[in-house]
Amino acid sequence: MYKVPAFVNDFDQAKLFFEEYGIPYMEEVVGENAGKLLVEEAELGDRIFIHEAEGMLRRSRIREIGDHPNVFLDENGNQVVTFSPYHVEELPKGRPWLEMSEYSIYGNGTKTFVVRFGRKRELELLEEKIQEAEAKMLKSKKQYDAAVEKMAKLLEERNRLKKSLDGGRVSLKKWSFTWDGEAVWEYGSGQVECFYHAEMTFRQGKNGIRGPEVRNLEMHAPGFTDKDVIEALNKSLRMDLDAEFEEYCTEDDYYQPVVEDFEAEALVREWAEARGIELIRFEGRGSDGGYEPKGRYGRF
Repeated sequence: MYKVPAFVNDFDQAKLFFEEYGIPYMEEVVGENAGKLLVEEAELGDRIFIHEAEGMLRRSRIREIGDHPNVFLDENGNQVVTFSPYHVEELPKGRPWLEMSEYSIYGNGTKTFVVRFGRKRELELLEEKIQEAEAKMLKSKKQYDAAVEKMAKLLEERNRLKKSLDGGRVSLKKWSFTWDGEAVWEYGSGQVECFYHAEMTFRQGKNGIRGPEVRNLEMHAPGFTDKDVIEALNKSLRMDLDAEFEEYCTEDDYYQPVVEDFEAEALVREWAEARGIELIRFEGRGSDGGYEPKGRYGRF
């Protein structure tokens, strides 16, 4: 989980900041990163949120903030984008998406400005808008009609987000997956067709399923179901195994691959553990069709 050093200057302040925002971390005690704080590595898709936050600041005419842009992942996989503000002593008004922490993780006494992304924050903002709309409905008949229409849209949006949050709490008990791998090893005078058949069964771990597949559904497929999660996980595993099997069978140009030795179970177990999934059954076997001279396929 902890893979890369956090890009911060004040480690003590950073620890307090990480605890405030629920960002998992650990302090490395040995090796080249000794004394540094390690956090979960942000993926390319996560770093896009830095550009989104910068755009929000630019459109709000907050030009004093823009140094040390960085993104951390909290315990729920939400993106926490940070900036080091200069010449700004207090939080500007009218920007509910912008927060300020008293902790100076980048040093020089500057406070840390934060833009948080995540469906939970969106839901909080919607709840605030709904309360405002309810208040307007009580003021006058003229405002009532307009407020009712707006209320309907807000409630619809809230329901969509709640479905997304419910979908994110995956509750998979057990599911099975079958993989059939194929690859061809070619030599100058012939080839070997390689095959691998595997059947496996998974179940969700104690702490729930995590990983890019679930996170992608949370961001782009509101209201997703357990079936959607299984399809995304199976597709991901199939792509990984296909690529590994192809590389294994074609790695050496001069020696025919021993297909039976392909370590499919180890690869599957590693893939599953990275996502909080338990592999409870694996049965697999590799085989090949034997060496076939190319002359058999040509004309004499």
